[in-house]
Amino acid sequence: MSGWFATAALAQTGTVRGKVTAPSGEPLPGVALRLTNQSITTTTSSEGIFELKKLPYGSYELVLQYFGKQTLSEKFELNEPELQLNIVMNDLSQDLNTVTVVTEKDKSFGRTRLWSVENFGIYEGKKTEVIELSEVTGNTATNNARQVYAKITGLNIWESDGAGLQLGIGGRGLSPNRTANFNVRQNGYDISADALGYPESYYTPPVEALDRIELVRGAASLQYGTQFGGMLNFRFKKGPEDKPIEVNTRQTIGSWGFFNSFNSVGGTVAKGKLNYYTYFQYKTGNGYRPNSGFDAYNGFAALSYQATKKLKFDVELTKMQYLAQQPGGLTDRNFQENPRQSLRERNWFDVDWNMAALSVTYEFNEKTQINSRTFGLIAHRYALGNLERINVVDFGGNRTLISGNFNNIGNETRLLHRYKLGNKNNTFLIGTRAYQGVTTARQGDANDASGPDFVYLNPENLENSDYTFINKNLSAFAENIFNITDQWSITPGIRMEYISTQAEGYFTQRVFDGAGNLVAQTRTNEASGRPRDFFIAGIGSNYKFNERLSLYANITQNYRAINFSDIRIVNPNFKVDPDIKDETGYTADIGIRAKKENWFNIELTAFLVRYN
Repeated sequence: MSGWFATAALAQTGTVRGKVTAPSGEPLPGVALRLTNQSITTTTSSEGIFELKKLPYGSYELVLQYFGKQTLSEKFELNEPELQLNIVMNDLSQDLNTVTVVTEKDKSFGRTRLWSVENFGIYEGKKTEVIELSEVTGNTATNNARQVYAKITGLNIWESDGAGLQLGIGGRGLSPNRTANFNVRQNGYDISADALGYPESYYTPPVEALDRIELVRGAASLQYGTQFGGMLNFRFKKGPEDKPIEVNTRQTIGSWGFFNSFNSVGGTVAKGKLNYYTYFQYKTGNGYRPNSGFDAYNGFAALSYQATKKLKFDVELTKMQYLAQQPGGLTDRNFQENPRQSLRERNWFDVDWNMAALSVTYEFNEKTQINSRTFGLIAHRYALGNLERINVVDFGGNRTLISGNFNNIGNETRLLHRYKLGNKNNTFLIGTRAYQGVTTARQGDANDASGPDFVYLNPENLENSDYTFINKNLSAFAENIFNITDQWSITPGIRMEYISTQAEGYFTQRVFDGAGNLVAQTRTNEASGRPRDFFIAGIGSNYKFNERLSLYANITQNYRAINFSDIRIVNPNFKVDPDIKDETGYTADIGIRAKKENWFNIELTAFLVRYN
């Protein structure tokens, strides 16, 4: 009998209920809670309330995390059917010891979702996905996209090289070419050639340096602007907070002469006020086919300085450069004959990417914070060689050089405010964006050699074309989470855009005889501008049945800005429509999410993309 009673006692369970508040007594909504040594997570409601059911009697440690507050560890003993906890979270202070917790947001097999409010963004009622790279099993040395993005449904992946030099993914049927249908960011700021006029991404961060990858589908247009695919954001690792220096090095070798060296240094100094992280990567290889070798260099440095309890500065510098020989494409017949053959040996591609960013965050109080991000890009991409269609034999002679130079600067400023409406806590986000990009696109003759000589023969009078494109963008946006009940929320939003796209330059048409002699040449000059302004709007809703089951839906207008190729004349028989407009339309999502810790994580989504 005594054994039976002992077993019954061990099997007893109870419920822990609690409320989390600030020192002022104000409830804190959206606090992330996790029981250590277990995969049980939850968040507080709009009233700061949380509940943990069916916990076996015993000792526990509860970890709480919230933006602008100290990470808190609360120990408790459960030995009764119901236990009430009242927890106060203090503001961040450098005078107190920091509790470092290694944890996950909503453990779900390497794939999670963004919180409703996170990193000065609102994601309630939206289709979001987060790839936790510490949980991904894949080849990070080669940025293997098929493995890294394997658990994200609806992506089209295009691998144009075998070493992950460029990322090519598209969503929901949109082209994956250089990820041009996503608004691509790094730690929250743009990294593409020109976010409006030339949104292709020639730079891809090494997966080895990343903490996670965030995706927000079409509804991202309200906060991030152009592109129907949504927003793709790379979040870098930070230096450890509990040590002044940590060094990591990884050396990888592989087939076809592949070698990758990744080395990082990070830590926290100055009495916990200064966190730093830096890495350098060198990657080289011969390629699977002849004439496909490459050398790539990638460096990054980040400093995060907590100047005061309320004021924080983040500075980042990025450098990437690579040179790759390009073996040329193959026709279907060529591929059937020998998929490893190369019909081009004089083609080269060179990319040089230089970025800087400064982020300033200030917390007025526990309800209101502001963040301002200023970022800039100086970069180029050069394509050199015989760029004729692949079924034209390369007989030698002068090659073609196509160059693009990009000089961009921008700022995004966001104000996040939490407030009460009736007895419910709500969240308001307002932001502005100012951006200017200047791009030069040139095409002309280069020498008849075989090496990577990216020099025009006649730089002052190019044989094909010479254009300058100027893009200017001013925008303002706002979104608000209205918590109608503890389970149901509605999130409307609006964005105002002003865009000015200008093109100035010339193109030349040349006629050759059968012997390759120039017999006629016509040069056409042009200058054009496309200013426009418009509004887009959207609304989303989320219903939370319980901690494991929720339903969401949204519909949001989208647009894609006029690209440079849309307004660049390449043939005198063509004429740009003076009424040319940005591509417009909308995306709609409806989905249901269900999970059970360590068992399953399911999301069923239906979507509609209207692309005009």
